[in-house]
Amino acid sequence: MPSRQASDLSVRQTWHGQWWVPGKEDAAASGTLVYDPDEGIHLQLTSAWRLNPAPDSNGYAPASPQTWDVIHGEAFGVHLTLLDTFAENYKLNLMNADPLQSGSTKIRVNRVVLGAWIHSSSAPVFSSVYVGLENLLGWSGRTSVRSSVSYSPGGRPKLGLNNFDVEPLEAVVGSSTYSLESFQVSSGFKHNNSKRRHWIEEREQITIRDDDGLSLDDCISKSTSMRDLMTLASLTVSPITSLTATIVMARNSAEPELNADGLEAIAPDLTLPTTTAVSIFMGQPGRFDETRGPTRQEEFLFSSADIDFAELIPRWLKLAESLHAPVALAIGRQHQKDVYLELQTLAATGTLESLHRSLYPKQKTMSNAEFRRIEKAISEVIPADRKTWWSDRKPHNEPTLRERLHELFHSVSPNLEQIVGPLEQWAKAASNTRNKLAHEGTSHLVSSEQMRAVIKSCDSVAFITLAMLIGIDPESIIARHYQVRQLADAAYFTKVFRLFGHPVGGHGVRPPAARSMRSR
Repeated sequence: MPSRQASDLSVRQTWHGQWWVPGKEDAAASGTLVYDPDEGIHLQLTSAWRLNPAPDSNGYAPASPQTWDVIHGEAFGVHLTLLDTFAENYKLNLMNADPLQSGSTKIRVNRVVLGAWIHSSSAPVFSSVYVGLENLLGWSGRTSVRSSVSYSPGGRPKLGLNNFDVEPLEAVVGSSTYSLESFQVSSGFKHNNSKRRHWIEEREQITIRDDDGLSLDDCISKSTSMRDLMTLASLTVSPITSLTATIVMARNSAEPELNADGLEAIAPDLTLPTTTAVSIFMGQPGRFDETRGPTRQEEFLFSSADIDFAELIPRWLKLAESLHAPVALAIGRQHQKDVYLELQTLAATGTLESLHRSLYPKQKTMSNAEFRRIEKAISEVIPADRKTWWSDRKPHNEPTLRERLHELFHSVSPNLEQIVGPLEQWAKAASNTRNKLAHEGTSHLVSSEQMRAVIKSCDSVAFITLAMLIGIDPESIIARHYQVRQLADAAYFTKVFRLFGHPVGGHGVRPPAARSMRSR
């Protein structure tokens, strides 16, 4: 297993070595690979790889950037594989006629495998992947540490800390098994003011095993699904802190097989030197924040105590697949804290619109027959010279955003009014604010306070709805979860929406018949 430092995605790491495209080892170039948790992964070569087409005499790169599916490298005996790469810029030395040795190339890298040469990201060369996640230990609420009290001959109590095994929690999805495992990282004694204190550091990880093997694509997609689940549960960015994978061993053998070059060849798609495990590095949308403390258990939208692990994982994976767009939008909202309020407002309302569209794809405002009759009647009175104009502006037989918000509200719980305030007030404020920003060109009429209220209220509805769809009781979330209370404040929203002309009641849309999503 790679060392903790080697697989830590929260720290900057650098590798100096030789790099080449598989099959073109004679064109290897020196360079430095840098992984930065905030800036991503870059490879800076000390020579300009031959391009097709080549840069012009001014050194400008071609319009379409050069890409490489796979790049191999070796840094002090360690094998590295770089995947999904493209050249960002080139610098040429025009005094040297050989373009291979006449400048430098900066390459953006999306994924790195440390410890093996992999020839395909889709080949099932791994048997398991180990995922470390921020906030995972707090979410599980489990510990492998138990305290004990002993007494000296004189009767003085002495507190001790002991480590014991914690049974893993498992969930089976197809041929894959997901395990939530606790383990002790390190322990020791700390001396302070002539007192000795015993400390134990523990962590939890999710281990994913598959009898059919896992490709690099599988490892990353399954790991990011767990990251998104933890981000939803904690209502804060929860990046992957470590990602390691175990190589598939040769059949009927405890040791890997040797290929003709004396290297251990596990499969035609993989070559590795002396290890059976690798570390995986990739860019992530969330940034590590050392100033942010761990999420307390009462701050989670839901925790492992609210739902059985064996039920949670398959439900979440099914939801993330069937509602991919709204789930991605909702999780992405946690990464938008530093962007303009206008963009956050459009994203928050768009998340709920996408969620409703995905849950009720065939929802219509009226029957298709009635809609066609109305459409035909309108078309007949449109002047001939405006027919083209009309065809580009025909209405669609689908609910407005305001109507969608009404239906989502009733589908979740009428007690959402404790979070967002009166239904009609909230739906009208959210839809009007979105329309002013996106359609009417009157964004100057929307205050920052109103946008913040719309953002917080729409986010709370989206998160509670997604939690409900994986089996969490929305009533328990509304009633007891501290973080939701911080996320939304009905009294505050009522005040803001009234202040900016969105009174309670009025001639709003008629709420649709209450519909339950719990059976979905």
